[in-house]
Amino acid sequence: MALFSKRRETVDQVIDRLVTQHRTDMLEQELRKFDPSSLQDKEKQTWHFYWGVAAFRRGDRPEAFRRFTEAYSACPASDEIRFSLAQEYEARGNPDKMIDLFRGCQFPKISSRHLLTASRYCYLWQRIDDAVHFLSSIFDAYFTLGTADDHFVYIRGLPFFGETWSYYLCYSILSGDLHEIEDVTRRAKAKLSDYDF
Repeated sequence: MALFSKRRETVDQVIDRLVTQHRTDMLEQELRKFDPSSLQDKEKQTWHFYWGVAAFRRGDRPEAFRRFTEAYSACPASDEIRFSLAQEYEARGNPDKMIDLFRGCQFPKISSRHLLTASRYCYLWQRIDDAVHFLSSIFDAYFTLGTADDHFVYIRGLPFFGETWSYYLCYSILSGDLHEIEDVTRRAKAKLSDYDF
């Protein structure tokens, strides 16, 4: 007879196990074993996030929207959930709500890749000023690091400098104003090491 009962897996452990076993199709079934109201902080956020992801992965966007809306109500401080709900608003054709939610996300709580994605969504909705806004945190990170070296920035979770700069150039051309991209380029040449393009 065992002296100790087997401890329940955490939500993260369940997700890790399913990913390792290539059984993400079982995600909803496994998440149903938890009572989200009994979970605390990070585990609660993780449950709600993956509950929405599960609906999204099976192509049920109305259910994904409902779940991410519920998740945002339950975990309003989660940038990951906020970002996912913003994407669902984009899919519903509501760019104003999308941008409002994206602007509430903070880097580095969300990754630079998320910022680039938010920027692209804004571009698709012809919201060029908003598209540029989401690049500013990435440029700030380059200038804090003091380099444009691809390897150096990549291992620190940033896109290549040239990629971000190209986004900015595209938006500048579309807006018909090259002054800001010229300023960023001059600043990069003066302040960043390994600036090579």
